[in-house]
Amino acid sequence: MKKTVIFITLLLVSISFLSYISKQPKDEESNNPYQRIDAESKGISEENTRLSSDSRCIEKVEGKGQCMAILYGVEFNQTKNKCELIQTGGCSVSGPFISTNYQDSGSQEEALRLCREICE
Repeated sequence: MKKTVIFITLLLVSISFLSYISKQPKDEESNNPYQRIDAESKGISEENTRLSSDSRCIEKVEGKGQCMAILYGVEFNQTKNKCELIQTGGCSVSGPFISTNYQDSGSQEEALRLCREICE
């Protein structure tokens, strides 16, 4: 009888623990300090930015004055506090940033404009 009570108690504790774990947020977004900004909500049309549909990653740190942009061929230089053309580009997922991956180098002018609009 005593073993049965202990077994049932352990079983209930295990079920409760598993239930608690399964309810915890699994995605990284719950602890992510970055806020996703939809390009269109900022009045930036997809035609203007020439964003590829699978690489929308315009991000901005919420509540912080930092801005580090890594766009295709454009980077925000925090020391000079201005956006500059660079050789490499693409999406970055580290640090406070605004990042957009452009399909072609002809979009550098637009990338520079977007970087200045959000960061400078």
